[in-house]
Amino acid sequence: MCRVLEVTVSGFQSWRRRPTSLRRLEDEELKNIIQNVYDDHKGRYGVPRIQAELAATGRRGRRHSAKRVARLMGDLGLYGKTRRRFVKTTVSDNARPAAENRLSNLEC
Repeated sequence: MCRVLEVTVSGFQSWRRRPTSLRRLEDEELKNIIQNVYDDHKGRYGVPRIQAELAATGRRGRRHSAKRVARLMGDLGLYGKTRRRFVKTTVSDNARPAAENRLSNLEC
């Protein structure tokens, strides 16, 4: 396997014995906080609002960049709900008469 991946055996063994990095541990902790904020707001919050929430509440006393929050939300599969745009599908022409209501003439 080491030959295929072009790494040394000693380098691979060193990597396996290495403890989890501080950054990865912080990311896991931050993922839990992000998940809680997301759930508290019923999945409506996206990256900008979650980042603002983290900064405003001072959770863990630290600020986090939008890119980091976005990356962690992507890892968790979270995304904010977006408002749908109003689409006008009917163009009314008040100069023309309305169509006859044929349903009111039916007898059941």
